Amino acid sequence: MPQNIFREEAIETHYSYGWPFTALRQNTLEMKLEDQARNYVKHGGRRFEYRAVGGDLAIALTLLFASWFLCEWVIRCRAARKVA
Repeated sequence: MPQNIFREEAIETHYSYGWPFTALRQNTLEMKLEDQARNYVKHGGRRFEYRAVGGDLAIALTLLFASWFLCEWVIRCRAARKVA
């Protein structure tokens, strides 16, 4: 029974970027050959979603505004206590 000389090992990785919505998804497939000196990588592809970027940006700006407003409110309350 003949055996396969080249044994392959495939490693598939998935990357996701963005919070709270995933704006970029990337898949990579890496093939490792046992009997050869070099490996090769196949890129599965990238998927970019513009609506998710808009949602991420809107939420980031909302959180930034809320933290700014809260800090300013605390400063005003402390200043009012010192005067009175």
